Amino acid sequence: MKKILSFTFALLMIGSTSAFGYHYLLEDKDEKITVKTIEGNFIADFTDKRNLVGAVDYVFLGEVISKKGQVDLGLPTTQYEVKVLNEIKGNIQNDEIVLSQYGGYEDEEGKKVLYLFENDPLLESNTKYIFAANKQKDESVLLVPLYGNVKIKDKNQQIALEKEFKDAFNNQKVPEILQRKRNNNETNN
Repeated sequence: MKKILSFTFALLMIGSTSAFGYHYLLEDKDEKITVKTIEGNFIADFTDKRNLVGAVDYVFLGEVISKKGQVDLGLPTTQYEVKVLNEIKGNIQNDEIVLSQYGGYEDEEGKKVLYLFENDPLLESNTKYIFAANKQKDESVLLVPLYGNVKIKDKNQQIALEKEFKDAFNNQKVPEILQRKRNNNETNN
């Protein structure tokens, strides 16, 4: 638990203002699952898709093929195999990628606990989404929590969302904190 509390979200959050809360219990077959939420402060208002697109390396339409497993990036992180269907921002080198999402299961004192970032549900297999994600130093791709996965319900919504995100890309706003970081990196190089 200490490792989770000390984790900071370098790109998406300012400081280490994460907080956990017990949310509710889920029934999973005959097992009760406690859900804990991870809360944080984002670097910009990501409800404005121009800010979201400006803050990420990739925006694309993709379909979750399968859940691959889970890794520990300071907190449980679930990995998925995702087929890239249409790129809106960035240049993804492969047709399929492994996409990581903060959130996943841990055993605590013999009980199953599901951690969700801002109550962002885990991705569903065989489902299409518009994804907003960042390439990490190790070349992995990490989904922006809560705002970086918009579930596609039907073809009309897909067309509308692709247009909305293309418009956001054409009018993207890089959040101020990222502009300063990029300027500092350019000065130091």
